[in-house]
Amino acid sequence: MRHHVLIITTAAALCLAACHHKADQLATSNAVTVKTIAVEANTAESSREYVGTIEEDFRTSLGFETAGRLVAVHVREGQTVTTGQLLAETDTAAAASTYRAARATLARAEDGYRRSKQVYDSGSLPEVKWVEIKSQYEQAQAMADIARRALDNCRLTAPCSGVIGSRLVEPGTMVAPGQPVVTIVGLGQLHARLNIPEVDINKIALGDRATITLLADGLRSYQGRVEERSVEADLLAHTYRVRLAIAGADKALLPGMVCRANFASHTGATGCEVPRRAIQIDPDGSRFVWIVTDSGTAARRYIRLSDMTATGVIVDSGLVVGDRVVTDGTLKIGDNTPLIIAEQ
Repeated sequence: MRHHVLIITTAAALCLAACHHKADQLATSNAVTVKTIAVEANTAESSREYVGTIEEDFRTSLGFETAGRLVAVHVREGQTVTTGQLLAETDTAAAASTYRAARATLARAEDGYRRSKQVYDSGSLPEVKWVEIKSQYEQAQAMADIARRALDNCRLTAPCSGVIGSRLVEPGTMVAPGQPVVTIVGLGQLHARLNIPEVDINKIALGDRATITLLADGLRSYQGRVEERSVEADLLAHTYRVRLAIAGADKALLPGMVCRANFASHTGATGCEVPRRAIQIDPDGSRFVWIVTDSGTAARRYIRLSDMTATGVIVDSGLVVGDRVVTDGTLKIGDNTPLIIAEQ
């Protein structure tokens, strides 16, 4: 009898071991291979990058006030000019003749004015006649001034110092009043002009700093400071114009170059940083991540986000330092799914 009891006990033990072995094999076959990261504490640092263009300090188009035939252009593109420097000239023949005629008329009117004043002062010239003579003299003075200005306008001079950006006409051309002949640009202080989307414009304030790099040469970088921030949006693009003054600009920077401006700042938010791809969303909008439990299975952990960073998001509730969060393979797992951690 004792012999039969021993046989039955042994058989039961073997059967139980077999069941456990089979359960382990089933669990292993259902396990999902995932990638994970260990949660670490971090302080959020936001980073926003926008594409823009390099702009000159100012740009001025210059032309003649009166029509005429261009006889000379004394500057070339890229040439540095100073205030008052002669830039171009038109034919002065007609303007000079008009000025001589105006001067002759003024001389006659001035002589008549002096003679008539003596008579008027003696009381022998009627008031009405004196007013007429005085008006003719003043009109002659005005016409002479106009003729002189027209003659002076045959010479186009630089109103400010700068660099010739473009030379738009050549000698022999008939130019109209106000037609641009040359443009002067100021390169003393270069700027970066950005078009900021409406969702980001409130994140940028006057005085904010950014690192500026050229698309054509990513090795060079410059520091910029926001000095203008438009409050009117482009009606088509829904963007706002922002202008940054560039410090330490060198000859490598030229107006029209395409650049990137990177705004980076500490937001002050602290917590656990996780990659964006690890964040899952329930049908009701709740956010959660999958973590690895001590038994090696997946568990859902609901979280609260506090800020964004350049590499992920800051979680201020739901995770603790040391939790292992699933980053890849999240679509294949559910609660209590056995996990196999892939080597990073």
